[in-house]
Parts: sequence; structure tokens; C-alpha cells
Amino acid sequence: MVRLRLSSGSNWHQADAVHPFRVLGRQHAHRWDLAGRSFLRSDLLLGQARNARLTPAPLCGYSAIQHSQTSRYTVQRMAVMKALIRNCLALFVLLASVAMGQKTPDELFEPAMSGNTTALAQLKTLANSGNLKAQIDLGVMYEAGIRDDSNKDEAEAAVWYRKAAEQGASGAQLMLGRLYLRGAGVPKDVVQAYMWINLAAAQGLNEMSAAARIQRDALEEDMTPAQIAEAQAMGRAIMTGKSPFTSTSPNKIIPMLRETGVYKVPVLINNAITLKFVVDSGASDVTIPSDVVSTLIRAGTITSDDFIGTQKYALADGSVVQAKAFHIKSLKVGDVVVENVTGSVADAAGDLLLGQSFLSRFKSWSIDNTRHALALQW
Repeated sequence: MVRLRLSSGSNWHQADAVHPFRVLGRQHAHRWDLAGRSFLRSDLLLGQARNARLTPAPLCGYSAIQHSQTSRYTVQRMAVMKALIRNCLALFVLLASVAMGQKTPDELFEPAMSGNTTALAQLKTLANSGNLKAQIDLGVMYEAGIRDDSNKDEAEAAVWYRKAAEQGASGAQLMLGRLYLRGAGVPKDVVQAYMWINLAAAQGLNEMSAAARIQRDALEEDMTPAQIAEAQAMGRAIMTGKSPFTSTSPNKIIPMLRETGVYKVPVLINNAITLKFVVDSGASDVTIPSDVVSTLIRAGTITSDDFIGTQKYALADGSVVQAKAFHIKSLKVGDVVVENVTGSVADAAGDLLLGQSFLSRFKSWSIDNTRHALALQW
């Protein structure tokens, strides 16, 4: 056994010698701060990267892991240099903020994680100004749950991880990739997962990159060559400063069906029943009539544990009603799967509405009136 000190407290915790960053005990998100480099959850397994060797890097006190596969050397070298420059700039900004008397993300993390709204607001201010550490901290906090696990918001975690990932932070890239792999807070997408994890792996600067290489290699075993090529092309676009996600080329086009003068999209609910939904951005949650909910209960795909109380909803005519809210395990539109979606129960005569609790999980969405299709981007 080895001992490591958690940044969240002063107590020593034992860790597994084979996976030295997996805490033996309470499975909760912790932020590890190893020489100011790494940010990860306690359930992330780290280890030695296969076919890798350590070489010292001259800038900012980092060690670079140079992958021995020559086919990836150029990409890694570019990523290493960009990351080193970015880390030096981040250090300069941090020192400047300390000199000006501003609190650092380290000082704000614990109070914000405990529910201090002032500290949380200050941390968000830093994150919105481009502070990578603050962005990653917010991602960790929302993925774990502020105050406790019941307040987890993985969709919000994905937002902050993405901000840091798009700036090249390997830790955020790995964590965002893992969210895509699980379909947590974002649609489940192995190609996007591979893209972000591969970008983290290519940097080769720290333990996060080593962990990313291990996970990337494991992912490749279950992917087709076409999927890997698509993910690598998307990654190259990001490396060159071009977003692979544009309004003219959405990730998915879902054909819609015309029914009684209205276009609807087929949706598979909890892998049990496929029904046609109206896409309604004015509905705050996915809305399902009570008779359909009863059918899902009889099928065993909704249980009493899935109901989360009642909520108030504003209708199009301005009136406010109360409706039961519940967790929908999964919604599948085309080949896009979104898990853990909030739904509301409507009257039996009500419509099936694909509302914001589904639509907001995407980077953008639109209705293509020419092709009569739903276009989804993430």
C-alpha cells in the first residue's frame, strides 16, 4: 500500500499499489493535485502506459511521456509544446491573481463543493474568464454533486469539461470522453468518446495522458476502422483550431414522419416501446401521457423509485399546472441514445413532447424543413 493525501482534507487514505490513484473506501469524486497537474475522480484507474517512456521536459517542471510509436510522435510533440506553453501562461495568470489578492480555484473549491454560493459564483467567474483549473474544478463538482451525490448534474459537468477540453486540457478531455462513453450528461457516442480520449492521450504530459492511452487502446478493440478514422479526423480538426461541428454538417439527421398535419420523430422509450413525439422547445421536460406511463410501469421499465415528486409547469396559454416528474432511463432517437432524462406526466389526452430536458443535452439542434428531419449536434 502507498499513502496519498487528498486535496479535500488532511487525512491520509490508502490506495491500491497496482492502481495507486484508486482510493480504497468511499467512492466519491476527489480532486487529486499531483504537483498541480492532474484532476480526476477516485474511481479512475491509472497505471503505466504501454510502450511509453518518461523523459524530462525543460519547461514548468513537468515530465513528458513520449510514446514510442513513431506514427503518433509528431502529433504528440505538437500537443506537448502547446500544453507546456498553456501551462506556463496559466501559471502566470495564477501568480498575477494571487498578487492582486484574488482567491484561487484551490481556495474556492472546498467552500463551493460544500454549497457556499458565493464561492461557487467566484469560481464560475474565474471559469468564464478562461481559467482552466476553475473549469475543470466545476466539471468535477457537478459530476460528483455539490454537497452530496443527490445533486449531481452531469450535463452541467460536460459543459465545463468541454470548455477546458477545447482549450487543450488533457484532464478535461479525458473526463469528457468518459462522459460520452457512458452517455452521462451527453448522448452516448463511442466516436466522440474516442476523439476526446485520444486527444488527451496524445499530449503525453502527465498521469491523465497515461490513463487516456490505456482507455483509448481498450476502446479500439471494440470499434470499427471507420469509427476510429472518423474520430481521428475530428481530433485533427480540433488540433488545427477548426471545429468538426458546424451548422451545415450536424452529427445526426433523424427523419421525421408526418401525422395529422404534424411532423413527429419516433423515440424508443426505456428500450421498451417506440412512440412518435412532437419536437417542442417550449416544453421544459419530455412530456409523456399518463396512459403511456402506466404501460411503462406495467412493463417494469418505470418503478416507484423513478418518480421524483411534482413540479410546476407553465403551459402555452400562460396557465401553470403541477405534474408528476420522473426519471426516464433512456430515449433513443435514430441511433442516438440519451440517458437519465427528466420527464413529466401529462393527461392521457396530452401529446408526447420531446422537450428541453432532451434537446438541451445537445450542442445545438434544428428542424430541417427541406428534408423534414431533426438535426442534432454535440
